[in-house]
Amino acid sequence: MKLWVLKHGGSNDDKKVYENNIRTLLQCQTELEYNKQCNKFKQTWSIPFIEYFETNLEKNLKQFSWRWVLESRDIYNPYSGITNNVRESLNASLKRLVDYKETPLDQSVL
Repeated sequence: MKLWVLKHGGSNDDKKVYENNIRTLLQCQTELEYNKQCNKFKQTWSIPFIEYFETNLEKNLKQFSWRWVLESRDIYNPYSGITNNVRESLNASLKRLVDYKETPLDQSVL
């Protein structure tokens, strides 16, 4: 998204605004809250960014990354938020699997 904004003539300030808006949307606790906040943001977004968001981001984020989706799969952490870093996600899953206790390697192989 950051690269898209800059490639389409947006400034660093524009990039920060869109980035903060998306981060806020990712933190919404319910779909209703998301819809209200998204409609509010869309009033300030450029038409090209709205089209980019609806075409390239919204569907995948809604399916995989919104807070309520991650919470339903027990992979949202309220302290560190959400991550799309594969290593961090795998580490968090493994820690939950072994309940944060030391485990012999042969028992922790998936």
